[in-house]
Amino acid sequence: MKLISLILIIIAALWLAACGEATVSVTNKSYEPKLTIEAFLIAGKKPRQIRISRNFPVDARQDQIDLILEDADVVITDVESGTEYPLSFTSLGASPDSNWFDYAGNDLIIRSGKTYRLDASAEIGGKMLHAGAVTTVPDTGFEITDINYTELRYRQTDTSGNLMRFFMTIRRSPGTTFYVATIRALDGNRENFIINNPFFNPDHHDLDELIDRLRYRVQWIQDTPVFAGETEIEIYWSQLWFYSSYEIIAYAADRNYKDFLQTFNRVQERDGNFHEAEFHIEGDGIGVFGSMIADTIAIRVIK
Repeated sequence: MKLISLILIIIAALWLAACGEATVSVTNKSYEPKLTIEAFLIAGKKPRQIRISRNFPVDARQDQIDLILEDADVVITDVESGTEYPLSFTSLGASPDSNWFDYAGNDLIIRSGKTYRLDASAEIGGKMLHAGAVTTVPDTGFEITDINYTELRYRQTDTSGNLMRFFMTIRRSPGTTFYVATIRALDGNRENFIINNPFFNPDHHDLDELIDRLRYRVQWIQDTPVFAGETEIEIYWSQLWFYSSYEIIAYAADRNYKDFLQTFNRVQERDGNFHEAEFHIEGDGIGVFGSMIADTIAIRVIK
């Protein structure tokens, strides 16, 4: 979820920008403290790595602001039963990415088709803030049913000279029309980078800056039929940058995650005005509280 954490920091800053021309003088006159939420529920698992932090003034130095809210009160509620499940704080380091809230018990496993609410409260600058959100987990039925090849040479061709490609088949979740695939190179490093690719050939300096981003790719498919059935998703060669094994995790995603993912990088209009991404967060919060069903496969690209 490192990518989402970076996105939320960018949004927290853009949310404070004044409207006007594309070149603006940004001040803190419109600054309001907000809880920043990064929370995803996955069917079949306990709630974990729920990140609750804060926004910050755009001209403030992040190293002088404590973004971590370890004293926050964070609760997951099963909406159907009304049962509340308080979360506890976990810290593995000083970075905000290493601090989150987990559910310590064993009596809450997220279930497909169920609705859950997240509530978070914390004090920022002497003011008590509260934010809440609701998500409904996609319905039972989603899974990866097939992958046409588990291993291919890079841009391999068949006997007729046609380019061979990876295609993953998923069984859709009834009522869900949005699916995400994350593609992670397990051996994504300089030595395994595919130099002779037709898409991009950076010099050594550029590669050092981009290698983390290149080893992790995301794509989505949307507007699929709402009824049960199968859909084919292509894994494009332009997403495979290394001679490596790859972990592909496919998700059937809820509306909250769909709207956030589709709007977080489109917060500036043509006239230079800024607006928020679509958060679905009530009260004093920004960010995303989404849910999904996940399934995983592996492929390999060889020389």
